[in-house]
Amino acid sequence: TNLRHALDVLYAEVSVDGGTTWQPQMLLSSAISQWRLVQVSLARFRGQSVRVRFRLHNVATGTRDGVWIDDVRLIYRK
Repeated sequence: TNLRHALDVLYAEVSVDGGTTWQPQMLLSSAISQWRLVQVSLARFRGQSVRVRFRLHNVATGTRDGVWIDDVRLIYRK
């Protein structure tokens, strides 16, 4: 991440109603400054059609690169 302020956070969110409402599943703050593997369980949504999004909440002014997201995978485990 390359965020400006300790209160800047990245949310992973899930919607089961086509994007009308979103449920936060995890967050990462600017305290994390290096590449890392993050896993989020979507087991509670099993059998449902879902949408997944990443939302950056930035409270600071100015310009930084923000966050980089790479190699997103959704894996179904029985």
